[in-house]
Amino acid sequence: MMKIVNTKSLKKTKFLEMVVTNYINMKNRPSQWWWVRRPKGVKAVVIVAMTQDNKLVVTKEYRVPVQNYEIGFPAGLIDEDESPEDAVRRELEEETGLIVDEVLHISPAVLSSAGLTDEAVHLAYVKVSGEPNKDKLEASEDIETMLLSGMDVGELLTNGENKYPIGKLAYAEMRNFARHGEI
Repeated sequence: MMKIVNTKSLKKTKFLEMVVTNYINMKNRPSQWWWVRRPKGVKAVVIVAMTQDNKLVVTKEYRVPVQNYEIGFPAGLIDEDESPEDAVRRELEEETGLIVDEVLHISPAVLSSAGLTDEAVHLAYVKVSGEPNKDKLEASEDIETMLLSGMDVGELLTNGENKYPIGKLAYAEMRNFARHGEI
């Protein structure tokens, strides 16, 4: 069994903290793991949304680490003293201009990429209305909102992968939507 020896913070910013964990590996040798965490255990929401006329809300957002746009879903951090549902409503409106009409389900916090971070996200499934707009985007956000039918999503999955990377959760949910027409 592996044993954690200690964890040391290397660099802390408002949104991320780089850390290194020293541990004893399965061969009883000292090892290190470098990773990032959210300060104060901040969690996030990822929003899988469908319009009242059964279109999936998909975003194309510029992501600096991949130096390209990523196909995904609206998402964001939960503010201090904010519930996951309140964050879903706020983030969806800020990033897309759309309004949550009905919350279908919000998951417990699930891990997003455990080899890189301890970040946990709540997956929210919602029905929405309104017209997409960019009125509330921050300067650091370059987001295009697309409302796609099942056929549009299938086309994007088939022909879009060479142009823009697709997030792993988005790929799975989009594939399901293209096949079944529901979230």
